[in-house]
Amino acid sequence: MKKIVIANWKMNGIQTDWQAWASHAAQFSGEIDNAEVVLCAPAAAFHIVSQQIINAPRISLGAQSIHSKECGAFTGETSLNMLKDFAGDYALVGHSEYRQMRHIEGNQLGEQMRACVRAGVTPVLCIGESSLEREQGKTISVLDEQLEESLKDVHFPNPEDIMIAYEPVWGIGGVNASKTPEVQDVKEVFRFIKSALKERFGDVGLDIPLLYGGSIDAGNVTSFMQELSIQGVLVGSASLKFDVFEAIVRRVNTI
Repeated sequence: MKKIVIANWKMNGIQTDWQAWASHAAQFSGEIDNAEVVLCAPAAAFHIVSQQIINAPRISLGAQSIHSKECGAFTGETSLNMLKDFAGDYALVGHSEYRQMRHIEGNQLGEQMRACVRAGVTPVLCIGESSLEREQGKTISVLDEQLEESLKDVHFPNPEDIMIAYEPVWGIGGVNASKTPEVQDVKEVFRFIKSALKERFGDVGLDIPLLYGGSIDAGNVTSFMQELSIQGVLVGSASLKFDVFEAIVRRVNTI
């Protein structure tokens, strides 16, 4: 199974930035043979990004959020049809910032997961606990609830049809981060996630790709990938820097 590096640009950039970021990724993607790069761009950037990567190997467009309905009176939302019209193949589901801003509920995330699978788009389910929940010792119970709500009635032909990204809210770079996570901080969490997926889906659950996100940079990506035995990483602010993001992808490619 190839490794995966997902860039989450969040609400950053304008046309010239999107073109430059996507163009740079496309240029070095031809030298990558053991990893896939996904650019989760703002919806406004779909056209520019899709044009830059159209002939680039092992690089795909992704959405930062999607709605489960095909169309309708859902102001401000992005449909899977819109994403697929620009040849998008991936979508983040339930990123912590999206959960907080939209006050999204678990059953809605389940609808989004099921809609993605039906549409042939790979959903990347983001789970993670807050700093307070971690301090209260609720990490496992919070993640278990998030998995239960979001994966209910989700059926997939192949385990690679969905992905799970653990991104602790307390470790995401920016104003919400309370510390920079170390590998030891999250080892137990990944053991739980693997056992929870096996309990829900049987042995096939062990083949669902697991990703880590939270202050990932070129200096720590190798240790996270190797010591957690995961398939990839979700990169935030570091994905906006040419040299750093390229270094991350190249290091993942060698693992």
